[in-house]
Amino acid sequence: MSESRTHVVLTVGVGDDVVVAIEEQADVRVQPVDAEDVVATLSQTVPVAVVAAADSVGLAQIVHRAAPDAAVVLLACDADEQDKLTAALATTPAIGRHTLSLRVDSVEELVEELRWALRRAEHQETVSVVRHHLRQFVHAAPEVATRYLSQLFEHAPIGIIVADPTGIVRAANAGCAALTGRRVSDIVGIGFSGLFTGEQAALANDLLTDCISTGDTAVQTLTRRGPDGRAQHIEVTVAAADPETASLGAFILLHDESARIDALEAAEHARQQAEAAASRYASLSRTLQRSLLPPGLPAVDGFDVAARYHAAGDGTLVGGDFYDAFRVLDGRWCVVLGDVSGKGVGAAALTSLARYTLRTAARFETSPNGLFGTLNRVVAEDTRGEEFCTLAAVIVAPDGSVQVAVAGHPAPVVIRADGKLEPIGEPAPPIGLFDQIDVQAVATRLAVGDSIIVTSDGVTEVRTPSGEFVDDLLDRVLPSVAGQSAATIADAVDGAVVAVERARTRDDVTIVVISRTG
Repeated sequence: MSESRTHVVLTVGVGDDVVVAIEEQADVRVQPVDAEDVVATLSQTVPVAVVAAADSVGLAQIVHRAAPDAAVVLLACDADEQDKLTAALATTPAIGRHTLSLRVDSVEELVEELRWALRRAEHQETVSVVRHHLRQFVHAAPEVATRYLSQLFEHAPIGIIVADPTGIVRAANAGCAALTGRRVSDIVGIGFSGLFTGEQAALANDLLTDCISTGDTAVQTLTRRGPDGRAQHIEVTVAAADPETASLGAFILLHDESARIDALEAAEHARQQAEAAASRYASLSRTLQRSLLPPGLPAVDGFDVAARYHAAGDGTLVGGDFYDAFRVLDGRWCVVLGDVSGKGVGAAALTSLARYTLRTAARFETSPNGLFGTLNRVVAEDTRGEEFCTLAAVIVAPDGSVQVAVAGHPAPVVIRADGKLEPIGEPAPPIGLFDQIDVQAVATRLAVGDSIIVTSDGVTEVRTPSGEFVDDLLDRVLPSVAGQSAATIADAVDGAVVAVERARTRDDVTIVVISRTG
């Protein structure tokens, strides 16, 4: 086990996969804690960082008060939540400068932040060691302490400077020379602020003066022109050599954070470009999706019909679900809901083929078997058995008589006015897998107040964010809305799905409800 494993990262509400990634890639020891135990844990442990899931701005304040040098990373579910958290952090008092928000799936960025937090912790330990040794040498002579410090850090990978109480550099190591592109002899004797220009020089001078006068340790990122002419972002740690007196000046640690900051800026630029492209693609997808769904449902005498639909995820892919309502040859109304295989443009083509084939077949067919048979032949011939679709059809007559047929699709459910639920439909293979298909229509009758609901598998196979199936959602929801309008029933089921999946659906969700009104 490496020595850095003595450093601890606290995690609050973070998944096991993220914990494993932190331990393996950041080389730290992870200590998961519950939110209510954070204060007690911080009283016993000083972590290099705290990683918390969800909206934990208040937690960031607690950590800052108890461990001001610890980094705090708040994990957001998506880009929108990340933007909200970032805005909240920017306007919240008592937040540490190393507090930020990342998306929960940005594991590489998270690990990189924790590596930097580990380096900062090691720098702080260096400060403590140097301060201890300086106190040992202070009674001998300041020159001895300065000489000792120069030898101690000659081979340090970071820049180290010893400044006197007036801010003049009295010693600098090779790391400082490499970082600034100057010889050590050119650095010694100048004011520390001389390593910067303009406003940054003034900030450097204020930082050093404040730390010497107050005895505090402070960290700030300053920008200068690097040896290659490019902007160089330097994290400057200034610590009074002796907090009890200003007579010894300060020592300064310089670390080049340019690569990290440039990478973060590049990642942010790439994220913005990707989001813009995704927004354009999502707009095109929504436009295409609208063209594949009916602009509205027709008025059906004696029935109330309502539908709800939303595509999986962020809506950037055209979904595979479709629904429609149209008359069949004998004047009855047919409501269909289908789900084609795949996503995107290929699914859109098959969706269009299925929907308009059914509408055409309805002009000369009156039975579900005829509709399904026609669609099966067309899909099988067009896709050569490589693609398929599931389908449920409900044909209703003015007197309330109903025929239901399904092919590879979740069975519709009859909702009686008294709350009784009756799944209906005989199983049959999906459309397009075989040259011929034989479906068996099941008949029933809807009384006034009865309804029938048809859904896609995005409802019947809904999952929680952790992946757990909730296969009894309809059994939970439908009895409480029995006898109500089609729109009320559809909204209740749709809301339940969103609640289970916490607003981000894994699959297309389509719901059609037909209610008998007279």
